[in-house]
Amino acid sequence: MSVGAAAAVAPPLLQIDALSKRFGALQALDAVTLDLARGEIHCLLGENGAGKSTLCNLVFGVHAPDAGTMRIDGQAHAPLGPADALARGIAMVHQHFSLVPDLTVVDNLLLGQARGRLDRRTCEARLETLAQRYGLGVSPRARIDRLSVGERQRVEIVKCLMREPRLLVLDEPTAVLLPDEIRALLDVCRRVADEGCGVVLVTHKLAEIRHVAQRATVLAAGRVVARSDQPAQDLDALVRAMIRRDLAPPASPATASARAASGRATAAAARPVLEIEHLVVRDADGVTRVDDLSLTVAPGELVALAGVEGNGQSELAAVLSGMAPATAGRFSVDGTDLTAAAPAR
Repeated sequence: MSVGAAAAVAPPLLQIDALSKRFGALQALDAVTLDLARGEIHCLLGENGAGKSTLCNLVFGVHAPDAGTMRIDGQAHAPLGPADALARGIAMVHQHFSLVPDLTVVDNLLLGQARGRLDRRTCEARLETLAQRYGLGVSPRARIDRLSVGERQRVEIVKCLMREPRLLVLDEPTAVLLPDEIRALLDVCRRVADEGCGVVLVTHKLAEIRHVAQRATVLAAGRVVARSDQPAQDLDALVRAMIRRDLAPPASPATASARAASGRATAAAARPVLEIEHLVVRDADGVTRVDDLSLTVAPGELVALAGVEGNGQSELAAVLSGMAPATAGRFSVDGTDLTAAAPAR
């Protein structure tokens, strides 16, 4: 048999057949079937609660399925736990970081991967090799709690790549990253896939699908509702399947402008419910988390605060709710100054 013929009949790296999982009354997954080839980046799409994380956790051994089967390289895959999955070459980056904040990068990398005397120098050398290979530079002696969100995400990915996995599962890894960090992560996905590793990427972001997805599967209410072998060309159909309705036509520029002007006029005529003036918040380490923020919110107005994790949203909410003090500035509600008020007030 020729090499080409052997490759043609090789089983998928990951094969999932009619996988189901229930948590109490919730049917999280219902007869899900999909497969993943070596060297493929497969995007898993769906709204919150669609079953994406549950599917990833079944593959990684966090949960056991109620029905259905999984196979890795043609062999039955029924992990007793994550350690089983890791031993079979499956690594996963979860939605929430699993790092120990007050340990260094290198000590976090050694956790669970070394026994007996810890060889930090060898681990640091390995980290340097991976940094050059995938563009994932991070200081090995830095403490985790001193790193940015993007740097912590890099450490999570390095933890996986140190095991040289054949399947890498990334559960919404870009949700907390800045645009430049997202581009760097997608580049890492391409490099990993180019070396023959299969990649499952859970995402909501269409730009990521367009740039890296070779195939895509859409989940809704725990079921597969759409697939695509050309996701970059099928984005509209994938979105319709994901939100389970047609996309609304955009408002004309004149209509949109009139709506905006009307909203501004209404807000301007009302006394603000919330007034924030030159608010500054610094954390216990003296790092400025909110810097000279001024903002008003009118009755009936919706104000959206946009930004990836770590840009001051949580600190602002803590100050407004009385859970943390402001370093400078003030805020008032209905004209009453509440800058130093306790949460009950």
